[in-house]
Amino acid sequence: MMADGSVQVLAAAVTRDSTIGVGYLGVAVASMVYGITCVQAFQYYRSPRATSDPAIVRYLVLVLWVLDSIQEAFGIHAFYLLIVHDLDNPWSISGGILSNAIISSLVKTFFLVRIWRLSHGNIFVTATCGIFNVARFALNLCFPILTISTGGPNFGALEVKYRAIGCAGLALEVAADIVTSVPMVYYLSRLNGTGLRRSDDMITRLIVLAVATGMLSTLVAAADFISLLVAPGDFYVLFFNLLIAKMDVNALLTSLNTRQFVRDGTGSSGLGNDPRTYPLGNISNHAQRSRGSISDSRSGDNTGIVCKVDIDAPFVV
Repeated sequence: MMADGSVQVLAAAVTRDSTIGVGYLGVAVASMVYGITCVQAFQYYRSPRATSDPAIVRYLVLVLWVLDSIQEAFGIHAFYLLIVHDLDNPWSISGGILSNAIISSLVKTFFLVRIWRLSHGNIFVTATCGIFNVARFALNLCFPILTISTGGPNFGALEVKYRAIGCAGLALEVAADIVTSVPMVYYLSRLNGTGLRRSDDMITRLIVLAVATGMLSTLVAAADFISLLVAPGDFYVLFFNLLIAKMDVNALLTSLNTRQFVRDGTGSSGLGNDPRTYPLGNISNHAQRSRGSISDSRSGDNTGIVCKVDIDAPFVV
């Protein structure tokens, strides 16, 4: 009898570890990443670049920060209900998934504009990326809508019931991340090899930044997908789901906040902080004409190479 009771206690402990315990850790990690998001947003708005960026970019950053804050509040509220009130189906979990879908859609749309500009308006490439983004958004809306409308069963049971929809949505999430990152890296790599060290270094930093930020988001989405396949009914999927949108927001903010580093490899420009110091123009056109658009230190002065590649035209909406 005691043995059976011990087994039941152990089974209950394991179940709570793989559900509430894992979810609680997800909320804790998501809170830390949210703190990074706040710092990045603050850093963006206090930079001189925020005043020179188009208004739509400044509003986009604000909207993403608000949505990320709402998603963070949903996560905290859900696990307060789970832990304190012992509710099995807090609606705020579905609300958090819904806000995730909206955030990821906005971020990927921002990167689609970059692809459009880097590809010189290649409709096929941009439309392909857009189709993946729309399909991902539609499927990611289905899961929270169905779970909210169904009610009744606990979240683990709903996760198992709608597993096919969840798997399809997460598979498209991974695919959309890859399809968005690959064209950017491809078009940037085509600009490399101009023969100008500063221009090539800047393009290389852009490629590394695109790979690093895109890979992080893709890895989190892939881990979310695998956890749903391997452990449906547990909250491992929720652990990673709490992080997906935050990775996307930080990828966008990182790309905006590191433009000065991309220009000259440092946190501040040697020509001052005015974003208008560098000539305006299209990155690919300047890269193709770069051999005729430089002043070399060998000509007698010590000014070095003046880089004519501008990253604002294709990299800001």
